[in-house]
Amino acid sequence: ARAAMPGQVEGALEPKGSSAANMIGCWVAVIMWIVISFMVLMVMENLSSFLHALRLQWVEFQGKFYSGDGIRFVAFDFKTIGEESSE
Repeated sequence: ARAAMPGQVEGALEPKGSSAANMIGCWVAVIMWIVISFMVLMVMENLSSFLHALRLQWVEFQGKFYSGDGIRFVAFDFKTIGEESSE
């Protein structure tokens, strides 16, 4: 056996327990990571689709109150600077 250098712990990098138990633990951790990641992605996607549908409902609802009797929009044009609008 090798002697530990000063400041090192004897066997610090050696695996504890059997390699089969370590392998099973790694697989369990990977599967848990995949499942949790999938769940987070599904929640985010469902929230996104819900908010989009809610926004569309809001836009359609607000259209019921639009009367369109305001000032007509005229796009900005350098040629019309200083001219009075006919409306």
